[in-house]
Amino acid sequence: AESILFSDIKEVITDHGSVYRYLPDFTTQRFKVAENSLRPPKDVLVYVPQLDEVRSSLPKKTIELVGDNDSDFNTTMLEYIHNPQKVVNIIDKDGRVIENNELISQHGGPIYLSFGTTTKEDFRIPVSHIPKIGYRAFEKKTEANGGWRRHLGHKVVKILLKNEKQ
Repeated sequence: AESILFSDIKEVITDHGSVYRYLPDFTTQRFKVAENSLRPPKDVLVYVPQLDEVRSSLPKKTIELVGDNDSDFNTTMLEYIHNPQKVVNIIDKDGRVIENNELISQHGGPIYLSFGTTTKEDFRIPVSHIPKIGYRAFEKKTEANGGWRRHLGHKVVKILLKNEKQ
């Protein structure tokens, strides 16, 4: 399969009908169909695989933390994502935070979603900056005051490219 670039993607649609629109400034914006509402643009959008796909590459300690099935895995991720005391970042293999989609798309190497606190990482999961069917969307925006908004979405069911006939 030829590789898709961030700039090639028009929209990504999840199984609950959310539409992630890719904007020219490397931000993305989620349209929530269920509420007919457009959410503020986000700086980061990556895609989280299902546990079965990455389990064999994860350390035993991570498996113990995230659980043994996709349901437990999602619950664990959400516990971190919804807890303001927890830190969730996109990082490179050396643990350096990658702040936005433009930098992520230029990175080239493996990227991870890192879960922990300000002082330590509890676990990391390999993620993709290119959408894949069955992966869950994770988006984040860092606010001017240093705060953030983050959201774990539903599974991707459709990927629309800019040059495709609809």
